[in-house]
Amino acid sequence: MAQTPALFSSTQQTIELQDSTRKLSAAKISAIRIEKSIAITKTEIDSVLLSQSVNSSLAGLLSKETPVFVKSYGMGSMATVSFRGTAPSHTQVKWNGLKINNPMLGQVDFSQLPIWMIDKAKILHGGSSLVEGSGALGGSVHLYSTVHAKQQKPKLSLVQRFASFGNLGTMVSAKAGNSHIAGEVRYIYEEAGNNFKFNNNAVLPNRTDIQRNAQYTRTGVSANLVFKVAETDKVTQSFWHLASGRNLPTIMSYEGKGREEHQKDAETRYSAVWNRVRSRYRHSLTSGFSYNRMDYFLANKTDLGQFTNIDSRSKAGSFQNSYNMQYTLSNNFILKADASLNFYSVKTLNHITKEGYKATRSESGASASLYYKGASRLNGYFLIREELTDGKFTPLMPSLGIEYQLTKWAAVKLNATRNYHLPTLNDLYWLPGGNPNLKPERGYTGDLSFEIKSTNDTTNTSWHTVVTGYLSHINDWIIWRPGEFRYWSATNLKEVFVRGAEFNISASHECLGALDGLKVKTRANWAITHTTNQKPMDSSSKSANTTDNSKGKQLIYIPVHKGNLFLSLNYSGYSLNWHSAYTGERFTTSSNEKTRHSLPSYWLHNLSLKKELTFLTKKITALIEVENLFNTQYQAILWRAMPGTNYSFTLRLDI
Repeated sequence: MAQTPALFSSTQQTIELQDSTRKLSAAKISAIRIEKSIAITKTEIDSVLLSQSVNSSLAGLLSKETPVFVKSYGMGSMATVSFRGTAPSHTQVKWNGLKINNPMLGQVDFSQLPIWMIDKAKILHGGSSLVEGSGALGGSVHLYSTVHAKQQKPKLSLVQRFASFGNLGTMVSAKAGNSHIAGEVRYIYEEAGNNFKFNNNAVLPNRTDIQRNAQYTRTGVSANLVFKVAETDKVTQSFWHLASGRNLPTIMSYEGKGREEHQKDAETRYSAVWNRVRSRYRHSLTSGFSYNRMDYFLANKTDLGQFTNIDSRSKAGSFQNSYNMQYTLSNNFILKADASLNFYSVKTLNHITKEGYKATRSESGASASLYYKGASRLNGYFLIREELTDGKFTPLMPSLGIEYQLTKWAAVKLNATRNYHLPTLNDLYWLPGGNPNLKPERGYTGDLSFEIKSTNDTTNTSWHTVVTGYLSHINDWIIWRPGEFRYWSATNLKEVFVRGAEFNISASHECLGALDGLKVKTRANWAITHTTNQKPMDSSSKSANTTDNSKGKQLIYIPVHKGNLFLSLNYSGYSLNWHSAYTGERFTTSSNEKTRHSLPSYWLHNLSLKKELTFLTKKITALIEVENLFNTQYQAILWRAMPGTNYSFTLRLDI
């Protein structure tokens, strides 16, 4: 039996309480919320949602959860992202502060970004992206892989996935750390036969075919290490490597004797970030590199044997450095500044035609911005950015944002920006057809948003609504078109006018009474985008107005309507989720002709059921998913087969 504490006397029946609590004077903690989120349009993808989507690539998640348009060539094949009717190259992507757009194409293959290797993601829409750098005429995506220094036991996570069409996935992560140093390593392996049945409406008569030559494998590893040098300083290092090999299937209308087409990709990235935070200022220094390699092979089978058309090898590397500073001038003003110095190198060669090029590019830039947080309802910022590329200055890029708090639950935001996008290295130097005299694309963007937030603690209900209208005018849009020498060439030609609106609403409710513990969440996103060419493509011709029907027409592959709906029910460790994504009609010709080459609209519905349980202090999660629930027949890209209803089962063990 434990001894009786001294405060209990054996000779008295009373209890003497010894109060050892000291009453301290009240401490007043005040902080000013002056952030880059003031007066900008931003979407942050919830960390819980990321953890629930580890089986997917970022392309699949963005298609389900955001109004951006994901242009996918099929399962495991290339997937690009377009914001507000712009091109995939107008979407800038950063990982831990490093730009990862391929300098040759200027775009990112989002199918090669597994969520398992990502901890945080945010999206900046339209001109709001200028606060993080230039070039994103449509918007930018920012990804983060990191680990936090905190006292914790070593953790091990194992994930195994089984899915239709021979799809298998294995994921492993291990982390450990204390309050001074922490590290984490992740591994992913995926493979798929990808031989699904589809309705082939590209041939007459229509028939049921099986997609072949679409196998792929993907292997990746990432590592994150954070070291807390002092209470105010920490250094974070991150490494990423992903290698994939994929066979590329023929289009649905192919009737030849057969072909061999495959592609191998390897991407390696490293970043080091030093952060220092003091009472009035904070700064960070980022340095890193990336290296991409792509091998592409295409050969057609003929009566005389196999004829090799393309055997190309491409390498692209970058070395990037940036410095960011934030200084609190007063209770109302914060000054921010950044500077960057980047270097890119590309080498590509087709071993069959012996055509290719070598090129380098140097970029440096700086920006300064002033943020204001008023004691009243008015907040805002002003930013100015200037950049130097290969010794040539771009014109100044200003951005102005104003936010006015109408009430404690409603606000209106206004943003206006001028931005520039440089031609890609392929646009400049590709042989044949590159044009070293191309001018940067110039974009002028304006956004007007209305935001409402509400929380009712009595009913455990909250909801958030944002409605944004936007206009954008892009001059000197770069296109590739046929030339007089029988090959395509790049030129500044189009003037594109974009206007539209985005609607976002989310709500959550936690039930009481008989349904105590039931949590309901719902989200809805919808985008209406009219993006039209304002200049005839053959404007140099005297008969331009009569020979070109693209003026005033929607750009190809850009749907006017794009939206998604989400509903989640959580109760006693069970989670039932329903996703529904809508993609409107798309045209594949600039004249918007409604022929068999236009792509009709489609709805995709996905259903998943998850159960979490604890066994011997170990957490086990089982997940069942059904994709394309109603077996919708659709095409995201003309004559590219897409799967019907398919299933997956995932088991996760956290030790």
